[in-house]
Amino acid sequence: MMSATEFEFLSESEVELEEEEAAELEPLMPRRGAVRQPFGKKEITQAPGCPRPSWQTVSGFTRHNPNVSSLPTAERKKIQATAGLILRSFQPGCQPIITVGLVGHADKDPLGPRIEKPISEQRALAVQRELEKFINNPSIVSRITWPKAGAGANSLIVPDPKTEPERRRNRRVEIFLGPIPLDGVISTVTVNERGASIRVVVQAPSEPGEFNFDLYRDQQTPPPSLLPRVEWMRRGAFLALAQRAFTNGHRVKLIVANDLVQSIEIFKA
Repeated sequence: MMSATEFEFLSESEVELEEEEAAELEPLMPRRGAVRQPFGKKEITQAPGCPRPSWQTVSGFTRHNPNVSSLPTAERKKIQATAGLILRSFQPGCQPIITVGLVGHADKDPLGPRIEKPISEQRALAVQRELEKFINNPSIVSRITWPKAGAGANSLIVPDPKTEPERRRNRRVEIFLGPIPLDGVISTVTVNERGASIRVVVQAPSEPGEFNFDLYRDQQTPPPSLLPRVEWMRRGAFLALAQRAFTNGHRVKLIVANDLVQSIEIFKA
């Protein structure tokens, strides 16, 4: 299984999509203002052209509609192309993508969270079903875990939409070929004898709340192990990014495994 540290934004040339699919699939690039954390990546040898963990968004759902059939044709083709990437990851020499995270979103609604939250969850499930349909391979589908979350209207692309096209941009599903990042603000950074940790006020896509995660952990029993240089670099970079985000109140996106932070992105906006 590919580690969370290897979550990357995919370019069309890297995945060598068929020409028609590539024309419909948006470049998977970091959002403006993101600072990627490159340290701590494992080297995994893969055959040329193997898909890697990536991120994609399909948008354009009509109001109060979770059905994929309500999406524009170009957005439905994104789902089909993403299913193709998942299939290709199971070819010989590749690391299979066995975690596909889905985060549904809604636009602001007069009925509030009682409609926003359920409709966002239903959209995430609808995209999962469409991916399964396009994969069309029960043995592969059965190996995939599908963590899903409904963010409601807590993470709007257009905060104050004035037109229907702007509202449709908010009605979307994010597809993560890999773990779902946690979105929030760091409220505390702690360094002590057991390592470094942060406390994060998670805003989306999970339920709101405060959680503790370790940036790194020190060995508790002697003799202490001698850490390789790259691990010291990773620890220093993670701690520096966490401290920067905490000091400036920047929003962060984290990928966490077993309560240990695997990657950090910070956003100024």
